[in-house]
Amino acid sequence: MLARNSIARKGNTIMATRFGFAQVARALAIGRGDLTAARAYLAARHGPHSEPAEFINRAIADTAVIDNPQGMALSGLGADFIGLVARRSITGQIAAATGFHRVLPGGAMLVHVVGAAAAWVPEAAVIPVGDEGFAIERMLPCKLAVIVVVTDELLRAIGEASDAVLNRDLTNACADALTAQFASADPGVEGSKPPGIFYGIDPIPSTGDAKGDVAALLEGFGGDLSTSCFIMQPVTAAALALGNISDTLGAQGGFLAGIACATSEGVPAGVVGLVDSARVAMLDLGVGLDLSRQALVEVDDGSGATKLVSLWQDNLNGLRAINYANWKVLDASAVRWIDGFTTPPAMHA
Repeated sequence: MLARNSIARKGNTIMATRFGFAQVARALAIGRGDLTAARAYLAARHGPHSEPAEFINRAIADTAVIDNPQGMALSGLGADFIGLVARRSITGQIAAATGFHRVLPGGAMLVHVVGAAAAWVPEAAVIPVGDEGFAIERMLPCKLAVIVVVTDELLRAIGEASDAVLNRDLTNACADALTAQFASADPGVEGSKPPGIFYGIDPIPSTGDAKGDVAALLEGFGGDLSTSCFIMQPVTAAALALGNISDTLGAQGGFLAGIACATSEGVPAGVVGLVDSARVAMLDLGVGLDLSRQALVEVDDGSGATKLVSLWQDNLNGLRAINYANWKVLDASAVRWIDGFTTPPAMHA
């Protein structure tokens, strides 16, 4: 049975330990999803008033569930894990660099359909009114879920090593999947997966010249460069630096032509994008964690085929991380991208 109320929470915020999120997950798995047993384990391991134990105490009294997005935005103990996801994902990096147009779940959002037109008029003359158009839209969160299957032995391992492994696996899986969808031309699925920001926007063919490609992105760009951000793979950014195209850019990001740059391994190879993030509506309610020992999971058997594995029969635990998020490009002219971008020769010297 899923511990559905296990770490959903609201109310007071507590400070996070380095691997607090993973420690709670491990305690819940060891306690077979029983909150009281998990609390006893954490109290014995870290102290009855430790942050993970206090977190479970609050969870026992909390009636929120993780399937309720309005009660899902974790703070305190989950903030450390959420921060790791944000630093690795392209959306988190863009949010830190230039920021998105943030929206609330289900809240009315005024979308500009037809722009206003200005005109010179003489004194006391009538000001002409164009066909100004607005539409009201509402965004609901989509659910990005990942399951990491781990053994009882790993969960019972002593020390921070196992906690670090859980943090890393869950972080990488969440961040890379989020980035891969965001920085794509995938159409998405209505109600369950948002379309990539490049969907419906024709890519600019690469010329094979890095400087020319960057100039092509800027030419005709309809966004505000002061709130815009380049997105690319870390190796692409490093290549631009080695090719003397930018000395303020590196594998971990930086600036290209004075414009912020976010990098992630989740960005498809050969893709370089330019996005005015202020023209992208973003809904992100954070990450929640759940677990089960009573599930059947479909796994790759190593030959490309899949098979069903019983977690209970094989003494396995399924840790499930869920990120509620959605986004929408409000102005297609504020997004441009190049496909087939090639790195400067200096990278391969």
